Amino acid sequence: MIETSQLLITFLINSMWQIPLVATIAALCARLVRHAPSAYRHFVWVAALGLCLGLPLASLRSSTDAGGNLSLSASQAGPNDSARLGSLNTLASNRFSLLRQNHIRAVTFAPPAITLLVCSYVGVFLYRAARIGWSLRNTIRFRDAGYPRALGSQMSAIANHCADAFALHNVTILCSLQPL
Repeated sequence: MIETSQLLITFLINSMWQIPLVATIAALCARLVRHAPSAYRHFVWVAALGLCLGLPLASLRSSTDAGGNLSLSASQAGPNDSARLGSLNTLASNRFSLLRQNHIRAVTFAPPAITLLVCSYVGVFLYRAARIGWSLRNTIRFRDAGYPRALGSQMSAIANHCADAFALHNVTILCSLQPL
């Protein structure tokens, strides 16, 4: 249980600085490719989304590989161990030692509480999946109900401007009487 809380804290701490950094870099890259086709901007944001989850998870793997054993802390060191405490090897292998030493007691939950938490998580997940499915169904139904129609000169100019701005070709403007 101690390892689980250590991994959770490591994930949260790394997420707090890695996600804003990835988002900032992605925003700069998206700004650099703002005149390129929208597929490139989409790729930048999808890659950023993947990195926002992947980087903190990758740091969990490296922290479990490097820190399986707790090394000597200053409070546990004897008089002959003071030279080892300041060495670079001890500091490098013990990146998260401050976090590990503070979490000595394990957090335990009663089985009904664990069941309630898991059921709540599964319920929220299923609810969100159903909402996405419902939205997809409505979007497809709305798209299928559309029909092409002639646009006025002002609307045609706006549509052409938008197509040029997003670097899209052969765009069909559809109208629908069905409400969203």
